[in-house]
Amino acid sequence: MDKETEKLLDQWIFHAYKSGNTTLPIAEETTKEAKAHKNKKRKQRRVQYTTDATIEHCRSFLKAYSLIEKKEARFILKNVQKGILSVAKSGVAFVQIQKGLEALVPFNARGQALHRDKVEIILTGISRGRVTAKVRQVLEPFSTEYLAHILGFTQSVGGKFKGEKLALAELVDLPDRPQILLKTKNITKKIVYVMRSALDSEFLKSASNVLSEKNNSRSSYQRITSSVFELSKREVKENRKGDLERLRLRFMLPGDFEKSIVPPKKTIEAHTKEALKEEVKKGKRKKISNSFIFTIDGADAKDFDDAISVTEDASGFNLDVHIADVGFFIAKDSPLFEEALRRGNSYYLSNSVIPMLPEIYSNEYCSLKPKTTRLAFTSRMRFDRQGKMLHYEFFKSVIYIDKRFTYEEAHENLKSKKSPLLSALKLSKILIETRDKAGRVELNFSEEKPTYDKNGTFTGFTKIERLSSHRLVEECMLSANQAAASYAIRHNFPILHRNHESMPVEKLEKLNRYLEKYVPRLKLRSAKQTDVNYVLNDAALKSVKEVFQFLLLRSFMQANYAPEAKGHWGLAFSHYAHFTSPIRRFADLVTHLQIAAHLEKRKLPFSMDELDFFGREASRLERIAFEAERADKKLLAIRALQNRVGDSFTGWLSSFSSDRLFVTLYEFPAEGEIDAANVDRRGEISIRDDFSVFAGKLQKTLSLGDKLHIRLIKADVLSLALKFEFVQPKSAK
Repeated sequence: MDKETEKLLDQWIFHAYKSGNTTLPIAEETTKEAKAHKNKKRKQRRVQYTTDATIEHCRSFLKAYSLIEKKEARFILKNVQKGILSVAKSGVAFVQIQKGLEALVPFNARGQALHRDKVEIILTGISRGRVTAKVRQVLEPFSTEYLAHILGFTQSVGGKFKGEKLALAELVDLPDRPQILLKTKNITKKIVYVMRSALDSEFLKSASNVLSEKNNSRSSYQRITSSVFELSKREVKENRKGDLERLRLRFMLPGDFEKSIVPPKKTIEAHTKEALKEEVKKGKRKKISNSFIFTIDGADAKDFDDAISVTEDASGFNLDVHIADVGFFIAKDSPLFEEALRRGNSYYLSNSVIPMLPEIYSNEYCSLKPKTTRLAFTSRMRFDRQGKMLHYEFFKSVIYIDKRFTYEEAHENLKSKKSPLLSALKLSKILIETRDKAGRVELNFSEEKPTYDKNGTFTGFTKIERLSSHRLVEECMLSANQAAASYAIRHNFPILHRNHESMPVEKLEKLNRYLEKYVPRLKLRSAKQTDVNYVLNDAALKSVKEVFQFLLLRSFMQANYAPEAKGHWGLAFSHYAHFTSPIRRFADLVTHLQIAAHLEKRKLPFSMDELDFFGREASRLERIAFEAERADKKLLAIRALQNRVGDSFTGWLSSFSSDRLFVTLYEFPAEGEIDAANVDRRGEISIRDDFSVFAGKLQKTLSLGDKLHIRLIKADVLSLALKFEFVQPKSAK
């Protein structure tokens, strides 16, 4: 935007602010004269401005348009935007139209758009300091099939479809649980799968009349959409297999690979043998044969994408991190590359995995199995005795994997003075100490994983013990990832950086309000890692440390991928990338291809614009994977507790809203809720401040972290909810 245009906008914003009342142009095209309010025929909207923040909101709104200059006239050309619709529980939706700016889409402006649909929106103005919009059309539905709960039946009104039977249902796996009409004559079950329909427009109009009548009742969220669905042929299975199928549909997780995009095994074999023989001969690869190369993975791991070798001398350590050379097999623009982009990452559900790459790659040719020779991409690093990285380089290699350890086996092996892993352990301990001093923020939460018997039946959850072998692998991988980012910056070419920005000011203020209330002598002076760690390590925090860590975790910004290096706040790295898992993360594969092209002095495969798109897609799909895995654990917990309705538990207050309390169980890794009616006789929760509520039925104030005695009253698979009520603890005899 040129200075003259920006000045004009500033004048307009200033006029809007001073007058407290102005007109906002919504036309597709406005001239300079029209902008000065001389064209009275253009469409207008009255907008009130009442606060100082209005200037910034208005500026953001205008910057959301694309302004260009042509023949001394300025045109507002883009009040039409595209984006992903994100729906809240209330039914209100948002679409990100540029970084840091979201458009609010009220329920009645959503049309037939549902959560996660790709939509085209029209910006409509500013309301209460928020940019508003309405959905123009659904460009790409996130899903075409949903799980629905039948609520009742009605009939269409008017026209040739008058009297036709319709079912009223709600889509249970969407945040706002929108209600839809279902065109059907024979529904026998309460829970069904339904599909979006392409129905006769006259029927849609007839059905919409039914919805309009229902909308007149004005439910709290106005949850009824104008969508009409059809019954799917898919049957709902009330078992673990059905749960996995539901998760696949809810998050649109990928299915099996198309056979046409997976090369025959003979082709892959021949391609690999040629590389092993010819590329070493031509100097394109280094054959590493003088190091003990090992892998450390979980006992149930099926793919092994990283291997390590470490040697030491009087002045320091040599670390080689060998990563499966996935980029050799998956070329840019190939069908498998496009499929990896579509998937974004591997998805780990229950005791199964939905891989990013076909098994012939992820479990065979790109898997660094013991006693095999494999193509690798090596990051070689040199460290001094204080853990400072003195040198790094990248090269294609051929490696022989000497030994595979599980984490438990490596932990035991390290107890021996003759362990071949001792140099790696020494280096990892030095790196841990160095990075902790640099300000790395580590929260000590215990992890739990589901366990299964030999038949694959879920048996419960077990805590994952953090072993020295876990830390050893983590520190080596962090070093290789940091080296990849440094390499790209040093040689001035773009890659996908892994960024984690510092927490915003308002989050810091909330944390300080907590400290002021419960540990008055402590205060976070800033969001710097050193200040956060100072508070975390202070003995005065001990009594509320678990709750403070929980609040701190919720205050963190979400990590993301982008071509710009913005640093990783949590790790205290000024720059960081993902290089070490190209089998299961698309971002790592992109990094491999970009670095390989630079090493071979070829044209870089990806431009900044492409990397920006890849980064946004990888970040979006990573969040979907996280949500799917979290929902999977919730389903497991509900299934496990279905037989324990009526049993008593202990938990702690982890969060609350105006209509419910959230309680995390001590003995089981699950969070449940207590409805307001079970907290206070008035049916509403009295919130005292950000950290405490008054429970009328208990006649006491409850604070985050307080221990609660509760009884399970409902384990509902359909709504993914565990419902509890208070019980009085038995008095000690």
